[in-house]
Amino acid sequence: MTIEFESGQRNRRVGERSHAFLLRCWQEPDGSLEGEAAWRFSLFRIDNRREPKGFTDLEAVLDYLRQILVENNCSPSEREQS
Repeated sequence: MTIEFESGQRNRRVGERSHAFLLRCWQEPDGSLEGEAAWRFSLFRIDNRREPKGFTDLEAVLDYLRQILVENNCSPSEREQS
């Protein structure tokens, strides 16, 4: 897929989907079971709800994003058939 930029705006094909998120990452001291510093993640979907989702590892963040992209790659009627 090609995205062209004109006058600072993106041109999207008709029917193309888009998602926006804000990811916050921070380290907590003594956050792991071994007593070491642990990374924590908060993901905000930029929409009307802006509900945060919390994660304890980066793989869980990526799995969540993959799930959203897969779910939105097909129409609701296609999802009901599978």
